Amino acid sequence: MADGIMQPTGDMVSTDAFELEARVGEGAQGEVWKGRHAATGAAVALKLLAGRSPWSAASLVRFEAEACRLAGLSHPALVSVLDWGRVPAAWLERLERPERFLGRPFLVSERVDGGFVADRYEAAGWDIIGPLLLELLEVLGYLHAHGVLHLNLKPNNLLVERDQLRLTDAIFIQELGPGPRVGAIGPSRYCAPEQLYGRWRDCGPWTDLYGVGGLACRLITGQDPVLGPDAGPEALTITPRVKVPEGLDAWIRALVAERPDERPRSAAAAAALLRDLDPGLPLVQTPPPRRFMTTPWPGGRRWSWPTPGREQEREAIASWWTERLGEPVQDKVSPSAFIVLGREGQGRSALLDAMGALAHQRTGVTVLKARCGEGHGFGGALSELMRQWFRCHGMSRDESFERVRDAIAPPEEAPRAGFMDLFPGPDAASQARDQQAAALLEIMHPGGAQPDRSKVQKVRFARPAERYAVATRFLTMVAEQGPVLIALDDLHVSREVAGWVRQVIAHGAFAHPVLVMMTVEADPRSRQPIEAPLQALLRAPRVESLELTPLDAATLLEALGGERGWLAEGAAATPLELALELRAALFQGRLRGLPEGGVRREGAEPLQVGLGGPDAASRRALGVALASLPEEERASGRLAMELAAALGEPVLDAELEQACAFRGILLGDAVRVLVEHRLARRWGSGWCFEHALLRRVLLQRAADGERLEAHHRSCASALRALYDRRSAGVQERLSRHLVAAGEHEQALDALLEATQARRWRGDLPEAHALLDQREAALDALEADPDDQRRVEGWLRRARLLMTEGRHDAAAALLDRAEVTARGQGWTGPLAEALRAQGLLAYKRRQAPQAEGRFIEALVYFEQADDVQGMARCRHRMGDLSRVRGDLDGSLVHYEEACRLYAEAGERHGLARARFGMGQARQQMQQLTRADELLEMALSSFRAVGNLYDIAYCFNALGESARAFGDLRRARSYYERALGALVALGSPDASLIRLNLALVMISAGRHDDAEEALAALVGGDFAPWVHAARLVIAATDDQRERWGEARRGLDAHAAPPRGDDELIRLLIRAGQEAADRGWSTEALWALEQARDQAERLGDAERVEQIRQAQAEQSPRDGS
Repeated sequence: MADGIMQPTGDMVSTDAFELEARVGEGAQGEVWKGRHAATGAAVALKLLAGRSPWSAASLVRFEAEACRLAGLSHPALVSVLDWGRVPAAWLERLERPERFLGRPFLVSERVDGGFVADRYEAAGWDIIGPLLLELLEVLGYLHAHGVLHLNLKPNNLLVERDQLRLTDAIFIQELGPGPRVGAIGPSRYCAPEQLYGRWRDCGPWTDLYGVGGLACRLITGQDPVLGPDAGPEALTITPRVKVPEGLDAWIRALVAERPDERPRSAAAAAALLRDLDPGLPLVQTPPPRRFMTTPWPGGRRWSWPTPGREQEREAIASWWTERLGEPVQDKVSPSAFIVLGREGQGRSALLDAMGALAHQRTGVTVLKARCGEGHGFGGALSELMRQWFRCHGMSRDESFERVRDAIAPPEEAPRAGFMDLFPGPDAASQARDQQAAALLEIMHPGGAQPDRSKVQKVRFARPAERYAVATRFLTMVAEQGPVLIALDDLHVSREVAGWVRQVIAHGAFAHPVLVMMTVEADPRSRQPIEAPLQALLRAPRVESLELTPLDAATLLEALGGERGWLAEGAAATPLELALELRAALFQGRLRGLPEGGVRREGAEPLQVGLGGPDAASRRALGVALASLPEEERASGRLAMELAAALGEPVLDAELEQACAFRGILLGDAVRVLVEHRLARRWGSGWCFEHALLRRVLLQRAADGERLEAHHRSCASALRALYDRRSAGVQERLSRHLVAAGEHEQALDALLEATQARRWRGDLPEAHALLDQREAALDALEADPDDQRRVEGWLRRARLLMTEGRHDAAAALLDRAEVTARGQGWTGPLAEALRAQGLLAYKRRQAPQAEGRFIEALVYFEQADDVQGMARCRHRMGDLSRVRGDLDGSLVHYEEACRLYAEAGERHGLARARFGMGQARQQMQQLTRADELLEMALSSFRAVGNLYDIAYCFNALGESARAFGDLRRARSYYERALGALVALGSPDASLIRLNLALVMISAGRHDDAEEALAALVGGDFAPWVHAARLVIAATDDQRERWGEARRGLDAHAAPPRGDDELIRLLIRAGQEAADRGWSTEALWALEQARDQAERLGDAERVEQIRQAQAEQSPRDGS
């Protein structure tokens, strides 16, 4: 130790900076001692944590992360954590049973010279107890707002000092992963069941409220409550020794309810209920601290940083959420948003954190926070929100699935148009929960990200709207339980998350208020990817915004308790630079913390705030932090942090460890010291830099030292080693690192695969951007303008253009690719170009041209021995033949496609070819064989997770059931198909809605049919809708409605090539009209049916209709 600063040794701080004075308490967790800081004489309390064995290195790291969080808290009713360390050998001789403390940590906190609340207020009345309970709830609300659960509420942890409540022994951080690390179970009578039985993931603010209920009972009765595993709330006897408000008995029983969901959700909610019982109780709202708090000795790790100079902004945001949360809830509530724009270093992230915490503390609103990390896209931010809500940090995919599934409330009935009922089994509600959980899990824990060992079905999203719909459904589920505030930091780095927020604000409607608070870079150049959705958001109703104005460093320093004279001449700084400089100065001993907050200067050396700009401040702060490492670890620690910066945020522990191993770098304690110095924060299974500026400085340092390319090369190696390369996100990140490493040749394939994955997901702008990067990589390789690899890119670009409906642009690219491939004699690219031209002709309904291209492509695929290419050509030729009515020919093509797909191991292609065969068999009225093929296809589609294919497979099975006359089974299939598409916000559900309506018409359920048809009026299926309404009108003997349906049918053009379903509807409408004696109407309907049959080329059907018309004509004459 030098100058009282604790120096790290090994994996944890071990120190003689503190002296033991006297033991004041002992329990299962360890011992509590009075002590002093050796260098300054500051009085402290020391809690030594006991155990059977020394903690592992991982446990010590987690302990430090949690202690660091606790040391960042500042509240007048909270006994603050000041420092921590590991029990030194010199203390062991003074301890009873010293083996319990060997290698174990200790916490340093404020020393409170006062008594216990239970003793001090033993004879107090309600005028003392009521406000005291509100104070306790207020400080608990503060803890919960900052992600901390107390979980150790008992009389001995409630102290009083000069009439001020002081709460000690907060022990558990919620979000850092599985299981508690610091705390232990307290007395069972104050301990909630979920805590007592070790169900740590079920603990939340409601767990501490159980303890509040027990303490309230103790204060008003003078006796410890009879609670615990063998006594529920009904066994609790409450006999107040003082007069208390009416209803307090019920309030206490609500707090000690056995089930967590039967207790209030937050301390603020419990406080509001208590004030309802006694409106005379004061409103306890401790104002946020204005000065930062630190330890009164150099090197101490306490650091509670306010948001200086932002009082007006805080007031504006608080007014926003107060107004929105106070709106009356009648049916559904539209969401609201607040956007904080600010330039780098102006404290936008700190303001977001502070206001999110204050919102929960004051109102009890559920707050879910995430940072939009570079390269982790939609799943990164939304995954974090979901993991927080479901408490799945550290769980495997299968474990997460079970937890998510258990958290989903079963629907009241099998969903007719609800979530995806796609799993087999007798319980429709269970099936729906399984599929809902699988879809949520695909965002929270993507199936392709890790090696495929999970038993949970994957779900493949084909467009952003599907992911948005599932994420919105998650938000709807959260809002069912109460108001929710989503806090999204650095929105400008994620176009996908910005798009989702825009959709939520534009179309969302929730059971309780949903607020979205976001930070965005004010510089338009830095937010280019999200500029369009951002501007749309800023113009939207119920969206407010403010832009942070620059703050003067001297004014900030005075606001924090310093003096202008401490600054060097000409110094000017942002809040971030000031925070970095003050933190470094405190660790170096140039500043000293004051007990009442703020600092004093040690010596006359001016602070370097603002000198050299923000980059210089970041470099100095990083230097001070890494200097606290052992000398032999400092160089490798700097390299490890450069590597972390190259990986992108959030930095996952496993990725960084693997990258360091490939680079030959010792990671050591580098992450720990950054967390300790408040330059990084733990986040789930990884961490992130506290400020984007720090990451930028590290990247620049690596570039200046010509190490950045090597770092990116190691990052790419780590991703290859850890993940399944089929994952879209992994390929994209891999390509980014390879390009940055200058490995352009290796990046080409990764960029191509990432493009394909983006196209499958419907992310077309991102796919185009990846192809642009690929072209740039080819330019860097000085590839020829007609290089074969460029042709591969043209083919992928053409497919994107086709998906966007830009057929002329796609045709031009494909023609260029064909000419180039023919000229160079490249068989494979030529075959792909011809196949793509066939697809384009198929989309344009140019069947002869499409068939010619597929036949020619097939020849070249055979020459190239490309089995998969041959299979795809055969598959499309089968589709063409089926559409033309050549069903025997289509079966030949489909069967050959199945054989080739099986040979190539292409499971999804095989399933789709079987699906086509099933449809062909249906058209041939071979329904039993059709169902066999469709069931085989369905099984494969489930394995792949393609919801669209699953839905249309169910639809086809419904068609078979309807043809068999099994209307109940047909309806079941259609409802499953509809549930899949509607739940994902798909616009493609019209056909299935129509089929479901037709089943209901056949079953005589005309009201239900009309409800389904109403959603289709005015769309592409309008002719079928009005034909169905003709059937309903005739069957129900409603001639006026027939007239309305006929006018609707006349107003919409019938299919130019004829449609079999429309023919059947019109024939049935004619028959029903004839049965009613409506001869004119019947003849008209049959005439429309005959026209469709002629267009279809169905001569047999035309003749049948003519005969029906002939039978009807005499009636008309009569």
